[in-house]
Amino acid sequence: MSRDRQDRKWTRGLTCVGVVIGLSWLEGSYPPHVANAQTLVYSFEFDEEGFSPNGGGITLAQDTIGATEGEHSLKISVVGGATFVGALTQFLPPEIGDPPGMTYVLFDLTIDEAFAGSYSVVGVTMFGSSQPDYPGGQQFGLQAQFFNESRIDILAPGTYHNLRIGLELATHPLTFEPGSFNDIFGTIGSGENDVIPGGFQFFINKSNDAPLDMYIDNVRVGSAPSGDFDGDGDYDCSDINALTTAVAQGSPIAPFDLNSDGVLSLGDVDVWRGEAGNQNIGRGRSYLPGDANLSGAVDGSDFGIWNASKFTNTSNWCDGDFNASSAVDGSDFGIWNANKFTSSDGMVASVPEPMGLCALVGGLVLGLAARSSRSRRGLSITDRI
Repeated sequence: MSRDRQDRKWTRGLTCVGVVIGLSWLEGSYPPHVANAQTLVYSFEFDEEGFSPNGGGITLAQDTIGATEGEHSLKISVVGGATFVGALTQFLPPEIGDPPGMTYVLFDLTIDEAFAGSYSVVGVTMFGSSQPDYPGGQQFGLQAQFFNESRIDILAPGTYHNLRIGLELATHPLTFEPGSFNDIFGTIGSGENDVIPGGFQFFINKSNDAPLDMYIDNVRVGSAPSGDFDGDGDYDCSDINALTTAVAQGSPIAPFDLNSDGVLSLGDVDVWRGEAGNQNIGRGRSYLPGDANLSGAVDGSDFGIWNASKFTNTSNWCDGDFNASSAVDGSDFGIWNANKFTSSDGMVASVPEPMGLCALVGGLVLGLAARSSRSRRGLSITDRI
């Protein structure tokens, strides 16, 4: 198609949709979850499993407080003035030391006193070495710190089960490219830039205005993506529908708190869109708000999905509830409208012949206007539907 013809079609489309832009919008059951396959890697039943302090101001000891798997846990104590420290072990079970494999770490955390400082988080760092025949010689002490963290500063005293640290994103210490654990790490001979695992660390990053005591137990690793809630190995509608339903209901927190801030919100949906896009449509790409069918583009087919479900009560993203409000309504149309004819690769999506869409949108405008007029006369939601 010529650029001139494309521009003319785009202009006609804007004329149509411009009618809608001027409109002022007025206006359980827990999601199913199938547990992913997980392997217990550290239980601290016999000793500290090789974990030792990495940095000043941190001490480690086997303890009984916070034991959730057996009778012992690992106590981690950090003095007030320390900021970035770690609990590091070179004991690596095959699930960690023989990649590819794990995609997340799961653990139980107990705190007996709320952190009194400004901020504190826990995360995961992997250490290792380059391949023996790496150009220029083998390099040691390489590390990849994963971006996903779990906040401690927002937690009240108690035991928290199944805190999840996703291993989808870190910076490769040799190439400086973003990648997952399985992108960065390998075994001897698996790839020129593959890092050979040598150490696993829980890092603690905190402010220097308060000490911190915490207890970790029941450390497991899993091989499904963190947003693959049904454990089938895919990011798809069943996963994001489960997520938006959980966000709409406000619970359960685990396993849907993808940004590890202790609450469920559209921020978790944003993380999922990024993870799923990276997995399904290309590294660094994210599904856009309004992409109901997860095609990588916001287009007329997504409008059709919204239109088929409009004014119904559902919290499914793939039925058009893009803001997890438990209803498909004008606000969701506004989200589609704000992203229409764009795609996840930053290009303008294919713009449909506008007349059919104009007729549909025109009818929608009249229908919403009628609903708005009736609502101002005091009709109930039931009456308006």
